[in-house]
Amino acid sequence: MDRVIVTGSEITLRQIVNVTLSPLAQKNIRLSRGVVNKLVEDSKVVYGVTTGFGMFSETFIEKEFTNSL
Repeated sequence: MDRVIVTGSEITLRQIVNVTLSPLAQKNIRLSRGVVNKLVEDSKVVYGVTTGFGMFSETFIEKEFTNSL
């Protein structure tokens, strides 16, 4: 299989389909999601997590409107 270099500007659907996450990567993703869930549960104000982006950065997103937990 060809190595895929992610540049941030271009990636094909075929390349995405062929991605396999290692057990360590999966664990780290779960841990990261736990951090996000805790921020939402505690109603912490975190740009882009519990607020909108840009001009909506002062708009707080209530728990019931998140995909956490």
